[in-house]
Amino acid sequence: MPQIQADLNELATLDITPLDTPEPELAYLFKHIVTHEVAYESLSYARRASLHEQLAHYLERIDASVVTLAQHYGLSENTAKQREYFYKAARTARKSFANQAALEYYARLLPLLETEREQLKMLHERGELYILIGEWEKAEGDYRDALGLAEALSDPAEMLEGQLAMG
Repeated sequence: MPQIQADLNELATLDITPLDTPEPELAYLFKHIVTHEVAYESLSYARRASLHEQLAHYLERIDASVVTLAQHYGLSENTAKQREYFYKAARTARKSFANQAALEYYARLLPLLETEREQLKMLHERGELYILIGEWEKAEGDYRDALGLAEALSDPAEMLEGQLAMG
């Protein structure tokens, strides 16, 4: 730890990573985006994913926003947390009428879902959002996919809901 602190102090002195926040929560910023990108890209994918997951765990403990958690878990390899926070971020975005952001979270979430029933639910939610923004053909596509899943599950209630949604 003393060596890391000495290195950070040297970088701050060189004005590469100036101190942003003092003790007790030290935070440094990269002064130039190019320096940030070079440092970030020099890490292996596995190391970056691990660091993003560690940061996300910390952010969970301090009640960071679901959008921030979705961002960092999204860059990790923790698919369970990705599912959780992509869904929460989609719901949060919908509540604040950030419809395009919600659609992006649904798009990232759908391939991660483990069961057809979960996929069915998300297709209905996304279909409702498409209707809200006037994307009728996309809504119809989601509802058709959901209806197909309901038929595959032989679930009469879900088939009826799918047919009503198509109407």
